[in-house]
Amino acid sequence: MKSEEDKIISFLSFRLGKETFATNVSVTNKILQLPEITKVPNADKNMIGIINHHGNVLPVYDINQEMESGDNNYNKNTCVIILSVEDAGGESQFGLVVDEVLSVDEINENELLPPPKLGSNNNLKNIEAIFKKEDDFIMILNIEEVFKNINN
Repeated sequence: MKSEEDKIISFLSFRLGKETFATNVSVTNKILQLPEITKVPNADKNMIGIINHHGNVLPVYDINQEMESGDNNYNKNTCVIILSVEDAGGESQFGLVVDEVLSVDEINENELLPPPKLGSNNNLKNIEAIFKKEDDFIMILNIEEVFKNINN
């Protein structure tokens, strides 16, 4: 019988610039090859446009600059991850441009590390936890915080 400590969580890992991030698979709806994106005049700096996803208009964001991961050089590996978040209006979906989708990692919950404490610096609110894979640290994004930040 498995104890609470043995809870396995699945994460989708992806690359933004040179850094590797992940999202909980439970908030990940779909991965799309980079679709045609319609630009929206006067949109937020992180919003690169909108896409039609099964008849729904979804905003698409590129957070490379916000995460200090480098420039957004789109190529054949660039994808859009469709994510869901709960907000005051119910469930919202949006697209997040990533440089490359890497893998789905199943991690034991007790292997998750908290993000480092950096005094009163709140920039790490976007990072929910960290896990180690081989010699690399993978930062798990707090999608609710990311969504809040890109909509402010």
